[in-house]
Amino acid sequence: MDKHKIWDSLDNVDPHKQISKDPAPFCMHRPVLQGDELSIPRAQRRAPVPSLAAIARKHRDRDDAIVTAYGTGAYSYREFAKHFQLHLATLGQIIRARMLQCEN
Repeated sequence: MDKHKIWDSLDNVDPHKQISKDPAPFCMHRPVLQGDELSIPRAQRRAPVPSLAAIARKHRDRDDAIVTAYGTGAYSYREFAKHFQLHLATLGQIIRARMLQCEN
């Protein structure tokens, strides 16, 4: 299609014509949402996560507790480091080692 033909069709538009304020043409293309799924943030829809202390008490092995807490997705490396008194690099090594074990 010739690119100039696209712009030629705009010559027929009256710039002084008022644009319709009726929202109906724009609303027709919106998807219909069911329930409150989009109005409630994901973090609030999820069950409460146990504290790091509770997870640590549940596991005898520190590394198991770290991997379990990491699996919740609720805690950052900094929170792990503070609770378990480890360096961030050490936490990364523990988590990556367990992930590699799971792959094999």
